[in-house]
Amino acid sequence: METISRPGAASTSGHPAIGIDVTPLTSGHGIRGIGRYVAGLLEALGREEPEWCAEQLGVLVDGAAGPTWPSARTWRTRRAAIRPQDVGWLASAVFDRLAIRGSSPRLWHQTDPGSPFSPVPARRTIATVYDLIPLRDPAVMHRIRPHRRIPYRIYLRNVGKSRLVIAISETTAMDVREVLGVPAERVRVVYPAVVPSTGAGTPKAADGGSEPDFLFVGVPDPHKRPDLAIDALVAFRRINHSGRLTFVGFHPDRDRARLVARARTASVADAVVFRDLVSDRELTALYASSTLMALSRIEGFGLPPVEALLAGGRVIAAREPIYEEVLGDAACYAAEASPDAIAEAMLIATQSTPPIAALRRLEARFSWRATADALLAAYRTAQDLR
Repeated sequence: METISRPGAASTSGHPAIGIDVTPLTSGHGIRGIGRYVAGLLEALGREEPEWCAEQLGVLVDGAAGPTWPSARTWRTRRAAIRPQDVGWLASAVFDRLAIRGSSPRLWHQTDPGSPFSPVPARRTIATVYDLIPLRDPAVMHRIRPHRRIPYRIYLRNVGKSRLVIAISETTAMDVREVLGVPAERVRVVYPAVVPSTGAGTPKAADGGSEPDFLFVGVPDPHKRPDLAIDALVAFRRINHSGRLTFVGFHPDRDRARLVARARTASVADAVVFRDLVSDRELTALYASSTLMALSRIEGFGLPPVEALLAGGRVIAAREPIYEEVLGDAACYAAEASPDAIAEAMLIATQSTPPIAALRRLEARFSWRATADALLAAYRTAQDLR
C-alpha cells in the first residue's frame, strides 16, 4: 500500500491514496453538525495541505453537486430522490460502488452514518463516529423509527470491523472503545474545525442596562433538555425580573407545542421565542448578543457552544464530560443540572466575559491547522495498521 505522506509523494498508480465521502454536504446533513464537520475537514485540508489534496485525495460527491474540489479525483454518485431517509442507504450502497469502480482509493473515509456500507472492504475503510447517543440513551433510540434502526445497526456493526475509527471528541472515542469494543490503537480523534466569524472571537462587554438574552440552539430532543432551559429561565426571572429565551432550530409541531405549553404554564410565554432555521449570519449575530445554554446530558461534541464563544458570546453549560473537554474554562458551568443552579450560572455569565486566554486555546484547538494535522495523522495511522 502506498504511503500516505505529507505533500511531495504523488500517487503513481492513478488511484488516490484516500477517498472521502462528501455527499453529506448536499444531503439533509448539510446544515447540521455532520455536514459542518465534513465541510471543515475539506476546508482544513484545502487550506493547509493543497498539494497533498491535489496528489492523494479523491472525493465522492452527489452527482447533482457542481463545486470543484481540490483533489486528484472526483467521483460522482447518486442519492435517492424519493424517501432518502428510508431507502437512501440501499441506493447509495449500489451507486457508490459503481462510482469508484476502476479507480478505487487505497483507503476510504466514510463520513455518513446514513450510508452504512463502505464502497470498499472494511479492512480499507476509515469510519467516522460522531456519537453513540442512541446506545447510551434508550429514549433517543426509541425516537428513531423502527425501520430506520436497521441502517443504524448496520453502521455500528461495520464501524467495529473498520480499519480505523475517527471520533470527533475524546468523549466519543471513549464510547467507541467501551461501548463498541474497538481497540484503542484503532481509534483516533479529529476535532472539528471551528473558525471565528469575521470580527468575532473577542467577548463583548456585559451590558447591565439591557434585558439578558439566552439562546438554545438545536433540535429539542430529550437528551438536550430543552424543558430544563425553560425552567431555568423561570428561576432566573425570579432573581433578575427579566430575561428572554430564543429557541433556534427545527422544532417538530409536537415538541414545540409541549414547550409552548410549559412556558405558558410558568407564565413566561411572552419571554420565549421560537425561530426555525436561520442563516449563518443571523446565527452568528444571535451568538454574539446572547448567552447560549448548553444543557445536554450527552453529546458527541457540542458545536453550538464552541461557535458561540468564538463569535464573541457567552456560554453556560451543564457540568458534563463533553462540555468540560470541549469548552474548557471558557464556559460558565452550573453546579448541577437543576433550574436554580443553572439560573445562578446564567446570572454570573451575564455579568462577566469569558477569559481571553481560554478563547485563544479554543481557537488553536479547533483551527484549520489543528484539524488538518490530526486528520493526516489519522490517515497515516490507518496506513500503518496491520
